[in-house]
Amino acid sequence: MTNKKLKGKLIITGTITVETGLAIGGNKSGIDIGALDNPVIKYRKGDKDIPYIPGSSLKGKLRGLLAKVAGTKDEKADKELIKEDNNNFRYLAMVFGYAPDKEEASGEAMLKVRDCFLKESSAWKTEEKMENSINRITGKANPRPIERVLPDTIFEVDLCLDVYEEEEAKEHLKLIDLAFELLNQDYLGGGGTRGNGRVKTNIEIKEYLRINEEKKKLVTDNNAFKDFSFTNGKQNEDKNTQAKAQ
Repeated sequence: MTNKKLKGKLIITGTITVETGLAIGGNKSGIDIGALDNPVIKYRKGDKDIPYIPGSSLKGKLRGLLAKVAGTKDEKADKELIKEDNNNFRYLAMVFGYAPDKEEASGEAMLKVRDCFLKESSAWKTEEKMENSINRITGKANPRPIERVLPDTIFEVDLCLDVYEEEEAKEHLKLIDLAFELLNQDYLGGGGTRGNGRVKTNIEIKEYLRINEEKKKLVTDNNAFKDFSFTNGKQNEDKNTQAKAQ
């Protein structure tokens, strides 16, 4: 995707707090008789099955929201924006990646979105919610149970952004910031138009790990991105709290 040299890794962390039941579907195979036919996705830890948010689900949602604003319908259209120097979304395909075509190799995503696991201090439960679809002709209801993660459950966000040029990376951060702003006003998972999946995000830059070629090591640089803060980040929350106090 680029012939530039990788300069470092920008680590972005935070939380996703569930505000209305979260329904990200899991594997339906091997479901016991009488069990939910729409379970949430879980991973096995010891003798427990614990819900989590797959990185692919979060990344796909963030990209999809930005694509709506950019007016693109697929990865190919995202990629075409790269040629438009004055387009505010020209970095969309570079940040989120694109599939290979006959002329060139695939563009590996600069943004790595890892699975979001439960915050260690967060309690969690799931519920069974009955949803109905109504036959418009007969008026007959077709109820179906779905499993949802209950509100106030907190998941940890873990992102890593490749940095090739620091000034360009700031433009990438603006895209990511907008995506999370949009997510706060949209939904995550299934059934969002029926009340599921409202979330609140809080993210911030944890550290910038610059590559020191001479020492062949990653070194922490806290100055390169000190002037950037996410709209829904702790730094801005602190500013708002101080402003209200005054």
